[in-house]
Amino acid sequence: MTSVMPPANPTPAAQKRTSRKLQPRRRAVLCVSSRAEDAATLRTILGDLRWRIVPAATCHAAINQIARGSFGAVICENTLVDGTWKDILNQVGAFPSRPMLIVTSRTADDYLWTEVLNLGGYDVLAKPFDNKEVQHVFDSVWHELARPVMRHHAGGAA
Repeated sequence: MTSVMPPANPTPAAQKRTSRKLQPRRRAVLCVSSRAEDAATLRTILGDLRWRIVPAATCHAAINQIARGSFGAVICENTLVDGTWKDILNQVGAFPSRPMLIVTSRTADDYLWTEVLNLGGYDVLAKPFDNKEVQHVFDSVWHELARPVMRHHAGGAA
């Protein structure tokens, strides 16, 4: 039996294929906020190779984005000009590999957190964003997405 040895110096194309296999797959996050700086802040906080932030300013724009793309998570303001996080939750619930919904609010409290979790959302983040808290939530999302068989969401209809 003969074995084939790989070339001692792989070609640049082979190196690129190998390096892509070693890097974690980037996941898209839909940032639904009327404030463009929210997406910029998330890019700064999550400035690693795991996440790609896609902005949407309204519920309507977010719903169009969700229908066209695959998102690991959606981070959404509590209230937008044309709806609320519940409208977004109802839309993401229609997809088999539904993204995890994180709600943001300047008045994040236990009531909102309980409501979000009970209706099938993933978490609530207070604004202005705290770097460590955002990183913690998105690290948790990353690990949940890595175990898709174990994922289970309750509800989804508000």
